[in-house]
Amino acid sequence: MRKKPHSPVMPDSASEIPAYVAIGSNLGDSCRIVAEAIAALDRLPKTRLFKASSLYRTEPIGTKVFSTCAPASKKIITALPPLSPTLSPASGSGRREVLQAAMSFPLPLAGEEIAVCNTRRSGDGTHYSREQPDFINAVAELNTRLSPFELLAVLQEMEAAEGRTRSVPNAPRTLDLDLLLYGDARINTSALTLPHPRLHLRAFVLIPLAEIAPAEFSIPGRGQLFAWLPAVAGQRVARL
Repeated sequence: MRKKPHSPVMPDSASEIPAYVAIGSNLGDSCRIVAEAIAALDRLPKTRLFKASSLYRTEPIGTKVFSTCAPASKKIITALPPLSPTLSPASGSGRREVLQAAMSFPLPLAGEEIAVCNTRRSGDGTHYSREQPDFINAVAELNTRLSPFELLAVLQEMEAAEGRTRSVPNAPRTLDLDLLLYGDARINTSALTLPHPRLHLRAFVLIPLAEIAPAEFSIPGRGQLFAWLPAVAGQRVARL
């Protein structure tokens, strides 16, 4: 018998659904833009901000592989050491230690000189570009009575109000708002995919999410959130 497609849970007039939103910016005053976006989420219709993570400074994902590198006379960083040891809350290492291990390769501070290839490949094959500014990222947890599609629409309105234009994937942007999770909903349409299809592969999403999510939090269809942190340890993230 053919299975019926999964239908997302839609809130009624009284219920609220927990939803997680990733916030990012790498154009303009990004710290201010992200902080103001978090505050604006609390003013969305039928929605309240429940919790927000710290701000994190992260390296941008490149749109293509560049061949040029810094001059040979300068130090070129081409690889990062692996995460060791592998930690997990279940092993007793603790939530804080897991996060610290996943963040063990911080970015240089603002204004600090660094010479690197224009792209760096992480252990999972992701390319990172120095052709654009670093990002400021955070994750917010909302309680909402909007449907997932209504929530997506108001998030896109917020992006447009901040001057976001959609050109090529991974391009610089003033404000990026991604709906990561909506309760336990699993949706796959041309307009919206939930859970976000790459959230388990991105340190700039997983680490802020792990900061505010419950210790045993699971990603629908992917398993426990903390189990994915070692896989993104080579993606450099610095908590501000």
